[in-house]
Amino acid sequence: MGITREEELLQLGFSRREIEIDCWINANYGRVTAQLCRKLGMSEDEIKRIIYMEKLIRGEASIGSDSDRIRHLKKMYNISGEEAKQIVFRESIANTGHMMTDDELIKKLKTTYGKEVKQTINDLKVSKIYEITQVAVVDGIQEEPYTIWNSRQYKGKEALYKVISATGKSVTVETSRKPKLQYGARKKIDGVLEILGITQDGKAVIKFSTNVCKLCNRFVVVASTKRPQIHIGCVTIIGMSGRKFYVYAKNIGSSHKIKNNTSADRIYSYGVFSQDINERVQQTAMYVYSKVGGVRTEFERANEEYRVIGNIRVVDDSVESEIDI
Repeated sequence: MGITREEELLQLGFSRREIEIDCWINANYGRVTAQLCRKLGMSEDEIKRIIYMEKLIRGEASIGSDSDRIRHLKKMYNISGEEAKQIVFRESIANTGHMMTDDELIKKLKTTYGKEVKQTINDLKVSKIYEITQVAVVDGIQEEPYTIWNSRQYKGKEALYKVISATGKSVTVETSRKPKLQYGARKKIDGVLEILGITQDGKAVIKFSTNVCKLCNRFVVVASTKRPQIHIGCVTIIGMSGRKFYVYAKNIGSSHKIKNNTSADRIYSYGVFSQDINERVQQTAMYVYSKVGGVRTEFERANEEYRVIGNIRVVDDSVESEIDI
């Protein structure tokens, strides 16, 4: 079943009210003219659209080619020729792009926009992430009531401790988690921990031996014009100019300094837990896609394993309980 004239006009961007006005004028006056529309109190913009619609209905105007479509968009939405051209091109890609290889699509994009649009990493906002707080997990404390600090009994972020400093033999953290100590209880267990004191906001400062405390790996989500050799999840985006952009997650280890903020990179997110990686990569990819006029995307699975620390990995938002550090 074919569509009605009214449905066709609605698809072309005319409002139901405009269609009803056109029908009413034709029924009562026999023909739509600019002079008559002015007498009826219509604005110049309304008159232009009604007259244009009437020309389409009478076959005095048509939308059979890309050029016609560009002119149509300019008339309907009062946009520039370049904006209309981009819309028509994206519609064309949406209809035929799936039949092209990446190389064919990039060639078409470069032919169409390569000379007019130069896309670089500077099209993306500058990242303000330069340092990421170090975090650690604790496990293997046997003596009560100090076992309160063992990470395996907590889930997600609750299992992590903010690191103040770290050396090869110890990791100093601060935490709001404090054991109930009896009067005279020791504040140091050789080879395990030492309670250093309490901060002004009431948090305990503990120095743990690396026998029971390990720094965690973290990941960052990077947007770049350079393809990563190693990643833990990557989205390739082809921009409207034919330029490829890459959004990927990378293991940065336990260091708190960020070295990826270069002229070719932007860092937009970071985290610890593996189950957060794909979501954060996708969120960043959506931002980059919108900024570069994305035409096609492709997701690649990680080519490197990510673990929070050593033999401890994150499953269902908790540290696996059967593995010691």
